Amino acid sequence: MRRLALVLMILAALAFLVALVLSLFNLTLMGKPGTTVWRGVIALVAFAISLLQLQATTSKP
Repeated sequence: MRRLALVLMILAALAFLVALVLSLFNLTLMGKPGTTVWRGVIALVAFAISLLQLQATTSKP
């Protein structure tokens, strides 16, 4: 599960860079502006953090 959280964080970092480029150059991705991609980044990071918290609470004796 820790590996899944790490993959989600890496995916969020890549999406962050895409959103940054979209916002800086006023571009769209599949008809969506960069702010839509930012929301996806926040969702991925929140999900990865919740996975890490879930793992931390279930591994305690």
